[in-house]
Amino acid sequence: MLLEGNLEPLVVLSDMNLPDGNALDLLKKVRGRGIAAEWIFLTAYGGIPERWLHLGASATAPTTDQQQAKRFHPWLYWTTIMFSQTLGTALGDWTADTAGLGYEGGALIFGAMLAFLALAYYKTKISRTLLFWLAFILTRPLGAVLGDLLDKPVAAGGLDLSRYPASLALVIFIVACLLLFKHRAATKAH
Repeated sequence: MLLEGNLEPLVVLSDMNLPDGNALDLLKKVRGRGIAAEWIFLTAYGGIPERWLHLGASATAPTTDQQQAKRFHPWLYWTTIMFSQTLGTALGDWTADTAGLGYEGGALIFGAMLAFLALAYYKTKISRTLLFWLAFILTRPLGAVLGDLLDKPVAAGGLDLSRYPASLALVIFIVACLLLFKHRAATKAH
C-alpha cells in the first residue's frame, strides 16, 4: 500500500518479517520515494543477536543494510543499556542532589550536552551511530532530573505534580514537538 498509493502516514507500524521480505528493505524503498514517516518495528523473531541485528540496522540510518548491521553485537546493546539506565539515572540524581545543582541545573547540563551532540551532528563528520548512542545515554540522566523536577515536593526543589498532571505535561510537550518540528525525508544517506 505504501508503495502503490499516495499515502503519507506520520507513523508506520510494521513487523520485521514480512511475507515478501524484510521490513528494513521496505523502509528503504519507502524512504527512497520521499515518504518521511516514522517507523516502529515489532518482532518476536529469533534470539537476542537477531533482534540486535535489526535494532542496529534501524537505529543507525534508514539506508543501512543488514550486512553493515552485523557489526553490532549483543554485548554492545546490553552494555549500553546497563550504562544508560543504571548509571544514567544515578548520574542524574547525583548531579541534582549531591553536586547541589538542583533539578533545573541538572536538566540544563544534560540538555546542553544533548544540544552539543546535535551541533556535532550537523557540523562535523563524527559517526552518526556514535552520536546516536551518546544521545541515547544522555537522555537517561536528563529524564531522571526532569522526572524528579516534576514529581518531587516544592520544598525539595520540585514542582510537586502528581503522576497524572506530570504525565499530561509530558504528553502536551510531545504533541507540541510533533506539531512544531516538521518531519521530512533525509536528503542524503549518512
